[in-house]
Amino acid sequence: MRVEYDTNVGLYYFAQPTWFDVGLDVSSPNFGTLSASSSEVGFGIVAGLEISQGWSVELGYESIDDTDFISVGLGL
Repeated sequence: MRVEYDTNVGLYYFAQPTWFDVGLDVSSPNFGTLSASSSEVGFGIVAGLEISQGWSVELGYESIDDTDFISVGLGL
């Protein structure tokens, strides 16, 4: 799910929620099984520019828990 806003000059912006769940299970005959899991919720915002038909570049920011990510993308 995301909310997107398109302009007439090829610029677009969108915001979206982020959720992920990570789990790890380790099993050993001598020590048994260890389990760990974590769920995090965050958000992301992206600005993009359509260069030509079917080509675009995007710059994004995402915040999950206490970690921030910046990304650059090329859409084909």
